[in-house]
Formats: sequence, C-alpha cells, structure tokens
Amino acid sequence: MSLASRATLLNKTIIGARALKTISQCRSYAKAESNDRHSIISNDEKVNLVDKTIGYILSRNARAQPYANAFRSPQQKDAQYTNVELKKYAEAIACGFVELGLRIGDRVGVIQNATAEQFLVQLACAKVGAIAAQFTDIKNAKDLTRYLDLFRPNMLVMPSKASKVDYYRLVLEAFPELNTQDYPEEIMYVQPIKTKRFPFLKQIFFTDRVSEPIPGTYHIQDAHVYGPFGYYESPLRRIALKINVNNPAFITLESSLDKGKNIVWTQSNVLNAANICVEAANIKFGDVVFVAGYQNSAFGLISNYAAFLANATLVYPCEEFDAAKVMDHIQTEKCTVLFVRSKDADALMSYPDDVDISSVRAIFTDAETEDVKNNLKRKFTNAQVKSIHGLDTLGGLAMLDGNTVPGTQIKITRNLDDRIVHKDTFGDVRVRGQSISSQHWNDIGLMNADVDEDGWVKTGRMGKVDDKNKLQVQ
Repeated sequence: MSLASRATLLNKTIIGARALKTISQCRSYAKAESNDRHSIISNDEKVNLVDKTIGYILSRNARAQPYANAFRSPQQKDAQYTNVELKKYAEAIACGFVELGLRIGDRVGVIQNATAEQFLVQLACAKVGAIAAQFTDIKNAKDLTRYLDLFRPNMLVMPSKASKVDYYRLVLEAFPELNTQDYPEEIMYVQPIKTKRFPFLKQIFFTDRVSEPIPGTYHIQDAHVYGPFGYYESPLRRIALKINVNNPAFITLESSLDKGKNIVWTQSNVLNAANICVEAANIKFGDVVFVAGYQNSAFGLISNYAAFLANATLVYPCEEFDAAKVMDHIQTEKCTVLFVRSKDADALMSYPDDVDISSVRAIFTDAETEDVKNNLKRKFTNAQVKSIHGLDTLGGLAMLDGNTVPGTQIKITRNLDDRIVHKDTFGDVRVRGQSISSQHWNDIGLMNADVDEDGWVKTGRMGKVDDKNKLQVQ
C-alpha cells in the first residue's frame, strides 16, 4: 500500500471514530433527556452486595466475636445467647429437622411472636435450605387449615398458647386423628403424624411446655441434635454445598390471607435489604438493635437481619408491640437502633418523658408521611429517623427516605406496550434490584413474578413518578 493510500485510510478511521463518539454522545444525551421527562428513577451509587448465605454469616459472627452478645429476649427467662450459643442452638434445631426428614426447598410453617424460638427457627431453616412461611393472625382452626392448604408445609412450629389463642386446642380441632392414633409409648412422639386432609405435614412442634405434646408431636427442644459430628460428617456441611444466596428462604404476607400477596424472599433479597439499613445508619458491632414485634411481616424480617448482618445485639423487648415495655427496656438495655412501625409510633410519643432514651441514635420506620418522622425526632432528640418503603407494595426494600436505594431502579410503563410513560402519568410500576423479590407463592406453589429479559419485575401496582422524582403507589 502506498503512503498516500495509508494516509487516506488513517483519515477515514479518525473521522469514523469521531463520528461514533458523536453518535454515542448524542445517545447518552438523548437518554438523559428522556429520563428527565419520563417516569424512571434510579440510584447509581456504588452498592456493597452481600453474596454470602445466612448460614455463612452465622458462622462468621461466631468466629469473629464468639462471646459477644448476639440475642436477648428480656421477657423470656433464659433467652440470652452469645454468637457461639446462637450458632449452637440454631444448628441443633437444623440437624433435628434434617433427621426428621426436612430437605432443601421444603416449607416450615411458623406461628410465633417475637420470641427466641422465632429467630432460631428462621436460622435453622436457612441452614437447611428450607423456607420459613410466616402464618399471621391465626385465631381459629379454620384460619390454620387455610394456611396449611396454601403453603403445604412439611413441619409446623407454634406455641401452645400465645396472644390469648389456644393453639393446642386448635391443633386438636384441625387434626382430630391425633386423638385416635395409637403409638407405643416409647415412640409416640417421634412418629410422623398421619392425617388424610394434610398428607404433606409430618411433624408439629410446640415451643413451650404449657401443655404436654400430643402423641405424634414434638417439643422443639426435644428435637435438638447436637452431634457429635466430625468436620466432614456434619449433615449441615454437606447441605451447605447445595445452598446459595438465591434459594427461597422466607414467605411473608402483605396483609390478610384473602387479599394479601405472598412474597417469597431469597437469602440474597433479605440480606441485601438488611445491608441497606446497616449502611444507612452505620449499624455495627456493639450496637443494640430493638425490634418491637412484627415477626410475621417483611418489616420485622429485614430488622432481624440488619442486626444479624452487622454482628450487633438483637433484642426483642416484647412478644407483641407494647409501648411501656419498649420504652423501659430502651433505658435498661441501652438501645441504640430501634425498628418501629408507624402505626405504633404514636404510642411511643405519648409515653411519659421520665425514661432515659438518649442512647437511641437511629430509628427505622415505615412511615410514609413526614409528620410521623418529625414527631419521632422530637421524642428521640439524639436519633436520626429513616423511613423504608416497598417491602410489601413493591416486594422488597426499594425506597429510603423517599429516594430509591443504591442499586435499585423504578419505572412506570404502559400496560399496552410496556413503554415508559411521562412523569405525572399513572402506569404499571416495575422495579429491579438485589433487594427486590422476583417470586411469590400462590395455590399452585412457588411462582416466578412477571420479569422481562432485562430483569424488571412487574409489581402489579399502579403508580406514578412526580416532577420531584418521588414515587406514588396506589
């Protein structure tokens, strides 16, 4: 090739590169202009994704700070665990579940208020790879059977009595066969139960000794298996090789069983949502995190694992929300981080000011109005108040103080052709991010949400983005 030809080719290459750069700049400008006019909001801040399982973090905490306080439940006499003890008891329950036949993907129905057993069973299910399905507002045998029909759990964990509900009696009503099954005395509590209506259910566990177990049922402490196991012989170690962060781990209900949406959370969803709270309030080792009830909700679930992930001390001041117990224990336990739902904020604010609450430095709530946040700030003068949204409505933690959380995007689309609508126009709300669930549970079983090829989850909600880039959901 001659020198002139080479020069001509070089000029064409330079011109072509400049043209491509100009086109790229135009596209970027057009995209930015489109985002200014269209209903799409995002937060591109760097996010530290959690790619470890709950079981791994349980072991990590035990190795890092073995004798640090991990959990306390002041209303329960013996419920105070260090990291090593928390790991020991959670794995003992997990090994017992495995020995009784629980496997990866099986469901465990949980009827429990804010008690040590609630958290231990959650951790045990995560170690086994099972799904902890939260049963809420069980008042009679009919409610219980409806949940059983929906979730079809292999095991059921409940107290004998709680919240003025006699669960022992409900079990006898729901499972009349338990009164007639004749087992030899030495094996009467270890045989799987047999019912015609619920053939999938094999074991029922009671978490207290208010009433003696019915033949065919267990007390949860009697199911503990501590070993001994060799390093390579532990069943949990073998199971851990098959569990990853995208395994379904929890099912929570949005509201009632009839109207609610059964959201399925993976371990990744829960831990990354919890990590958003950890980083927002700088929750760290040494903090005392109060979760004032809410164990049957997504709010309580995220609260638990924010403390767990930060290796802080998790405290349940009451089984169900009680303003007096919360405030009194804040003073005695020196609470630093408080999770409280907006519906209970008024009860805290009306409590007398003779309690020392100066230790509280951060409060998380689900309040959607500034009034609740401002009132909490006036009561807890040393605390920053943060609101988290989307847990139920969008199927994950999507908003913090009205803004999208890092690594999360939200857009509003037309149902007709999925095109993004202009601002202040109602349409279908779609969201994507690590803290967003993409699965739900219905009568068929585990179902994938409506997710497109780019990972956008259709929430099934109508909403709009206003001129201030704030999301409003109907």
